[in-house]
Amino acid sequence: MDIQLTTGVDLHIIATKQFKVTRILVNFATEQRQISPSARNLVANLLVTSSAKYRTQTVLARHLNDLYGASLSGYVSRVGLAHTVRLKLALINDQAAKAPLFERGSALLKELLFNPLVENGAFDAETYRLQQANTIGNLQSWDDDKRFYALKRLQQTYFTEVAELRRPASGTVAEVQNITSQQTYQAYQEMLAHDKIDIVVVGDVDEAAVCQAMRALDFSPRQSPLHQSLLYHQAARQTPAFATEVQPLAQAKLDLAYHLPAYYRQDNYLTAIVLNGLLGGTPYSLLFTNVREKASLAYYATSSLRAFSGEILVETGINPADQTQARALIEQQVADLAAGKFNDAQFQRVKEGLVNQYVTGLDNPNVLAQARLITALMGLEPSQKVAEGLRAVTKEEVANLAAQMTLEAVFLLDGKGGETDGEA
Repeated sequence: MDIQLTTGVDLHIIATKQFKVTRILVNFATEQRQISPSARNLVANLLVTSSAKYRTQTVLARHLNDLYGASLSGYVSRVGLAHTVRLKLALINDQAAKAPLFERGSALLKELLFNPLVENGAFDAETYRLQQANTIGNLQSWDDDKRFYALKRLQQTYFTEVAELRRPASGTVAEVQNITSQQTYQAYQEMLAHDKIDIVVVGDVDEAAVCQAMRALDFSPRQSPLHQSLLYHQAARQTPAFATEVQPLAQAKLDLAYHLPAYYRQDNYLTAIVLNGLLGGTPYSLLFTNVREKASLAYYATSSLRAFSGEILVETGINPADQTQARALIEQQVADLAAGKFNDAQFQRVKEGLVNQYVTGLDNPNVLAQARLITALMGLEPSQKVAEGLRAVTKEEVANLAAQMTLEAVFLLDGKGGETDGEA
């Protein structure tokens, strides 16, 4: 059920008796180029920390406990060319609790969104200092995860034409350190007044009651700041970009970014999912079988599909001395896919694994909410017959699509030598 609450604010209800917990996801979206991701990350953290009524994390936690142990989180994410701020509240449903928890939870969301803890046109100074420090700590801990760090640097190497996509959706330590409470409060006001808003509710709910509760949030009308399409197309390079960085590591990270002319919900989208599963996205993949197991050239070797930017990203952890051999073998797996050099049994195992993963996701309310949110942002109806579509993908379709893959960027996080940037 989809309802427009007002211009630019849409409600999506997935009413199901599957779950005893109801999820409410409130998503704010705008163009990445128009905002500071660091400021919006701070906003997300501040909104789920306190409010004018619940002035500390301790007081707010007590209230959540009064709501039968409700859980609350706030975070940022990117969907193609859109930057999103999300608040998520999970409540035991009214039938199981025998109490009006949805109504009380909706009132809490309204308090958090419209009455943050502010003074003199800025977030409360002490609360802001604490959340600023927490956010910096989180960002630093992510960079301490060298696999995550290498993937971030690969994306910075890959994206050349849109500077905003080179910046993490969560912002950077330097930006968070320099943003003031006043600037963050301004980012909050702009988000509340101008962002496209989608609310997704999943659970055993009364649709009329949900509509009434969500209308009570009383968002103002706004024109959507999003492009008609959130997909990003980047022109191909003549030669792949190459970057390397040296850190004191025993295990190097070798990551490759391939352009793949396949995008979310386009005709070859399901073929791209199967292709990625065959390359490195499942335990039956070529990367796992040939690079990790047979050649023993990688501690891990996986791939992931980025369907909003037309990419397949390959991640490996290797011995520094094996980088040349490992890269050659990775590229050989892509060539083998394009040549159709994968057997029928492997192909069927990959497809059935992907179907099982999809079917399992239907039993996860967070997966359902995320899927509906993305289709809403893209202006699409929910997917239909996905399992059948995955099973119908042919070897020829996979090979033809793999033949169109082009290597665009390589990043090596090395444990020896000097630091350089250039062409591969």
